[in-house]
Amino acid sequence: MTSQPKVLIGTTTANGVVASDYVMSLMRMTDDLRARGVRTELRLIDGPNLMVQRDVLARELLNSDASHLLLIGSSMRFPADLCARLLASGKPVVGAIHPRGGVDLERLGASVGVLPFEAAVARAHDWHVELLDRTIRVQDGFCEVRAVGPGFLLIAREAIARLAEGGRLPRYEFPAGKVVLTAFFRYFFGDDPPSDPEHAFCRRWRESGGAVWGFAAAPVGPVAEVHYGLPFSRMIAASSEPAPTGRDGGAV
Repeated sequence: MTSQPKVLIGTTTANGVVASDYVMSLMRMTDDLRARGVRTELRLIDGPNLMVQRDVLARELLNSDASHLLLIGSSMRFPADLCARLLASGKPVVGAIHPRGGVDLERLGASVGVLPFEAAVARAHDWHVELLDRTIRVQDGFCEVRAVGPGFLLIAREAIARLAEGGRLPRYEFPAGKVVLTAFFRYFFGDDPPSDPEHAFCRRWRESGGAVWGFAAAPVGPVAEVHYGLPFSRMIAASSEPAPTGRDGGAV
């Protein structure tokens, strides 16, 4: 592996479908990385089990000359320089904090007129992140978290290699008798499950002594019926504003 970064971009798909916004974002991002001297390689893995597909991508990383694995969801929209910003941080496991989907219109309706519009929209999203505690400490757009979603997750080769050492993680064959995979992203019944199945990798990395970082300053998220492109930092700002009350008088 050379000293220059090389990013293996991995996207898992169901029935081979990707969003046009993803394709356009990907093209702009690879152009941006090429201009910075960063090489890229793209892998699209189709199948019914996202965790298994991500384990396949981790295996391909270790069998390649790439320095990083970048997981991107097949419906994600993201800025061209986002990968470069995460690379520049030097953090081995870092992801852009993004919403899970569109806006919760009921939550939005309860907040509009009580909060500024952007604050209301930020609170109406369900953000794909697990915080360490109720206090969020952000520096240069980054905050340490317990887990971050895999929609735009950059993982250094050293992190995957460290988890693979010593045979501590479960191994399994997929398909049966064909390829032996290490369960970096998959968890098994009988394990103590993570709060979100998609957080299994972050949990294992933290259990090994590593830190997980979220980038809160990028307007990134899945294509949805209603998408405002707000960064998670707007949600952090909204958290300091008084919460609207619901019909029963409770906080929304």
